[in-house]
Amino acid sequence: MARQTFATLIDKPLQDAFKAECKKQGYKQNEVIETLMQGFVEGNIRIEKSISYKVIQSEK
Repeated sequence: MARQTFATLIDKPLQDAFKAECKKQGYKQNEVIETLMQGFVEGNIRIEKSISYKVIQSEK
């Protein structure tokens, strides 16, 4: 399997927590990311995007 670098901007606190959790569970970060990506591609992981708006009326 050919390997390729994958770089993207990630929220720092999330990245730090992810790194710590991977280490705690004994996984390399790339192993977890590849597993998540594979699950998403195969349809085993679904993501739903929800956008909502709230109307706030100010008193006059």
